[in-house]
Amino acid sequence: MASVWTDPTSHPRSINLSWTDESNSTKPPKQPRVAVNIYSTGGPSVGRTAEGGNGAGGFATGGSAAIGDGTTFVPLPADLENKYAALSDRLNRLEEMYARSQNQEIQVDSGTWNTMKVRSFDKPCRETKGSVDFTARFMSAPKVVVSLQCVDVSKEANFRANAFATDVDQWGFTIHADSWHDTEIYSCGVTWVAVGR
Repeated sequence: MASVWTDPTSHPRSINLSWTDESNSTKPPKQPRVAVNIYSTGGPSVGRTAEGGNGAGGFATGGSAAIGDGTTFVPLPADLENKYAALSDRLNRLEEMYARSQNQEIQVDSGTWNTMKVRSFDKPCRETKGSVDFTARFMSAPKVVVSLQCVDVSKEANFRANAFATDVDQWGFTIHADSWHDTEIYSCGVTWVAVGR
C-alpha cells in the first residue's frame, strides 16, 4: 500500500512517499528504500482544519490534504501509486544488474603484432592488416587500445604511421598499421591491450 507521511527532519513543506505492505500500520517505515519528496503547493494551515485531517502544526499539500501530527496517512491517487510501483520495479532491476556486474571479474589481455607476420619487410606498402586472437574469450567485445612499438619507413618521405583496431569481438580483432601520402612502411610493430569482462 502506498502511503504518505511527514518527516520532521525533512523540508517543512514536504511529505514523503513510501511503500509498505503493512496496510494497518500507523507509523512510517523505519528506513524506506526510496523517499520521494512532494513539496506543498498550498500555504500553512496552522490552527485550521483541511480535508484529510487536522492541519494544526502542518501545511496543506496542494489544498487537498494536510498532515499535522507526523503519523497521519492519506491515500494517494491510483496513478501515483502505479508510477511509484513502476519506479520501485525499475530500481529493483537496477539493483540486480549492479549485483550481477559486481560478480564479474575484469579480464585483461595484451600482446604485440608485427606487419612481418603477414608480409615481408622488402615489400613496403601503405596499408597492412592482420588478425589477432585473444588468449581467452571475453563475455562481450572488450575495449582495445593499440600503440606503435617500432616503425621502419623510407627516408625518402615524411614519417607517417597510424595503428588501430577494427572488428573487435569476444574472440579477437583486426589490427591495422597504415601510412598515407607517399610514406611506405617496411615494417611496423604494434602493442595492444584489451580490457573487458
